[in-house]
Amino acid sequence: MLINTFVSAAMLPIIVLFVTATHAATPAEKCEMNKLTQSARYSMCRLKADAKAVKKGLPPDYTKCEEIFAKKWSVIEAKPGAAECPSRGDESSMNARVTGDAAEIATLLAGGTVSECGNGLVEAGEDCDFGDLNGGSCIDEGFGGGGVLSCGAGCVYNAEQCVAAVCGNGLIEEGEECDGGNFGGLTCLDFGFTSDETPLECFECAIETDLCQNLPVRRQKNLDHLGL
Repeated sequence: MLINTFVSAAMLPIIVLFVTATHAATPAEKCEMNKLTQSARYSMCRLKADAKAVKKGLPPDYTKCEEIFAKKWSVIEAKPGAAECPSRGDESSMNARVTGDAAEIATLLAGGTVSECGNGLVEAGEDCDFGDLNGGSCIDEGFGGGGVLSCGAGCVYNAEQCVAAVCGNGLIEEGEECDGGNFGGLTCLDFGFTSDETPLECFECAIETDLCQNLPVRRQKNLDHLGL
């Protein structure tokens, strides 16, 4: 009985080692692990910047934190096997979530209060909350092509599905005065010229009136006389 106990006890590390060695992390697990690690480091970096700011009485500088996070996240998603990551293209959303969480911690430690993201109410410091976009849209965020604006992590807008205006598609979108031959019904007359016989020009979706002209004085007087 003593021998069996001794053998069992002696073999236990070998058995544990064998069981541990048989589990090799999959590419998906490695990706998840690396992203968790970088998220933790990013949060710590921001909180250290907050601590340094309190010590020196200056605004916090997160520049290096943001640069390192963006660089490391890109490297993770570019590694071989990264296509199997459980999540992809989530740098901005994870950045927003970590930023929001770290900011709330700093605010609470300073004796302040924070809004509760996720309660469906748009409160101070929030762009949106849950399904309430607070009237926001892709157009309002500067995406002339429209698209779908959503409420992301930390109750900030997520514009990943918004579409920028496309100059040259014939549609006058946000930030454009014209597009191709589409001037929205405007002519030279709308720009103070007395003749619409020459066309407006559209250059990089901005209206130019170089070709616009005024009617000869005599002809204009005749039109005025006729009430035209």
